[in-house]
Amino acid sequence: WRAMGDLLRFKTSLPLRLSEIAILVTARRWTAQFVWSTHTQAGLKAGISAATIEAIRTDQRPDSMAADETAVYDFAHELAEHGKVNAAVYQRAQLLAARRSIESASAKVSQVWKTSHSAADSACGGISRCRSCQPASSG
Repeated sequence: WRAMGDLLRFKTSLPLRLSEIAILVTARRWTAQFVWSTHTQAGLKAGISAATIEAIRTDQRPDSMAADETAVYDFAHELAEHGKVNAAVYQRAQLLAARRSIESASAKVSQVWKTSHSAADSACGGISRCRSCQPASSG
């Protein structure tokens, strides 16, 4: 399982920054705390802004992403939410990345979905119940 994860994360045509966006979007959708906590720092190191990661964490669409980040975010979000991607989102993603990159993003979403349903994520209770993953209270 680890070898497959390493292959999908490090040995695809999708740049690491975009790979981490796909992983974080999917981890958030499936409240995959283990995956989320691991990839938050990896995302920052790969060049994703803290504001983008925070928006994803609070289930908001990030405001200021580069065009390629927006395309991968939209693709991963739609695939994670609906199990499919509409033609317009797919075409936009294809314009900004090679077809192999989009296929890599699909594989990443699938792999994170599987990981999010593993026993490792049940220990924390998931993003929706983990105190360290909740938005700060205002008051």
